[in-house]
Amino acid sequence: MKLENILQNANYWYKNAFETEHFRKPVFLEILSSFNSKPINILEIGATGGDMHDLNYIHGAGGSSFYFAEYVRQNGGSLIIVDVNPLNIKNCKTMLEDFIKVGTNIEFICDHGLNYIRGNNNFELIYLDGPDDEKFTFESFKLIDRYKTKVLCDDANGFERGKGKCVSLIKNYSDYTFHPCGTVHKMLSYDIIKEH
Repeated sequence: MKLENILQNANYWYKNAFETEHFRKPVFLEILSSFNSKPINILEIGATGGDMHDLNYIHGAGGSSFYFAEYVRQNGGSLIIVDVNPLNIKNCKTMLEDFIKVGTNIEFICDHGLNYIRGNNNFELIYLDGPDDEKFTFESFKLIDRYKTKVLCDDANGFERGKGKCVSLIKNYSDYTFHPCGTVHKMLSYDIIKEH
């Protein structure tokens, strides 16, 4: 995925997300490149939130939406972003306004991520970055059809720095790949299971 193809007159958040190096960026690019520019449907659980003037926050938590939207804009497919907090949804719409203006297929849903996954399972990639809650993450993961869906999960740090939401995943589903992000942060991914 070529990131130099930035939308003309792009907004502040878009430009900063792509022009700034940050720890998660290589992971997003690696995961997306594995789809070989084919159209894919992406589900992101957890929209950007917090202080939109905090660039470190935007580059980290919010950056995922830019990469997913850019992939869909260039290659087709769809991006659905689900968050239970209406303010997070509103902020994410603001940050992605350039994609919306050019007709990128993005949908924003204010709902509990677990409820949404339970009734919707037609995705090639699901990014679990909802609450830092081990049970939520584990229950969400168990609902995913891993024979057709790749899964990326944020905050796989064990209980370091209060990020324990992937502990049950690591313990019960050992076919993951760790993705170090800087010196402390980790993400993990699960490939689509190949049928025997």
